[in-house]
Amino acid sequence: MRSPLVHTFVLLGFLLATGGCNESFSPKAPFQQRLVSYSVLTTQSNAQYLLLYLNYNPPGFDPYSVTTITYDTGATVVVSSPSKNFQFHDTLLSPTIHAFVAPLFRPLPGTSYVLSIVSSRYGTLSSSTTMPAQGYLSVADQSRLLYPNSFSDQNIEIDCVLGQGAHGYLVRFFLDYSLERDTTFRGTEQIPISFGQDSLGLTAPIYPVLQRADGPKPIVMYPVENYLQTIVALTARYATGIKPMGARLLLIQVDQSLYTYFNVANGFQDKFSIRTDQPDYSNIRNGLGIFGSFNVDSTIIRY
Repeated sequence: MRSPLVHTFVLLGFLLATGGCNESFSPKAPFQQRLVSYSVLTTQSNAQYLLLYLNYNPPGFDPYSVTTITYDTGATVVVSSPSKNFQFHDTLLSPTIHAFVAPLFRPLPGTSYVLSIVSSRYGTLSSSTTMPAQGYLSVADQSRLLYPNSFSDQNIEIDCVLGQGAHGYLVRFFLDYSLERDTTFRGTEQIPISFGQDSLGLTAPIYPVLQRADGPKPIVMYPVENYLQTIVALTARYATGIKPMGARLLLIQVDQSLYTYFNVANGFQDKFSIRTDQPDYSNIRNGLGIFGSFNVDSTIIRY
């Protein structure tokens, strides 16, 4: 015999199933026309770029159905440092892509920059970034680079010193080489930090990704075996012996906004989660987008 409590739950379930809300459901929020600005300052270039366009409301639910972007080419764009202002002007990166460019502008490590965008129709947008200060790289035991066959079961230890303002970092390790049959040839190959499998089950290199700066002196380990496998692969590619010429190490440091943007955009893409929304991050006041910076320091070890 069923209890009155069971009958109550059955009745509640029926009422919820048949007496729901009559309003139609839509995953789209109310649309607001706003300016979108993307600019990432880098010490690697003498010119800096900025994209400025209007967001859009696709007719359906597929944002890729919109193929035409409206640019605001009449805006005034200025990036200011404590000592100088840099004026951006409109340019074409391709027949269909408008951008703003500031030539002869190479940001300085450890310097703060303020972005100001004035649009006659959409008002003033602003943001700021502080370029991470200079960092340093060193290899604790260079004999593992020079005589890798003697240390095949060990690691190449790369010691880093991060600059002030670095919230994320990435270390890349490259091998500079020539060919035994062509000593004038010069090539550069990135060393993978590990190996995995691609979608076909074949061995595939895995390269380092941006990491959180948990401390000022991180240590990055590259297995010597990966270094040796890269030399073997190059030998097979050119059908000749490889002559290592040196190691090239890059330390990429990103500011807080750029690291947060990267982390939010990539933090939920795993095979165990199902998401119908895409998280977003913006540090553009009165608009959307990102204004960030990254610094690149390098160390070259000649053999």
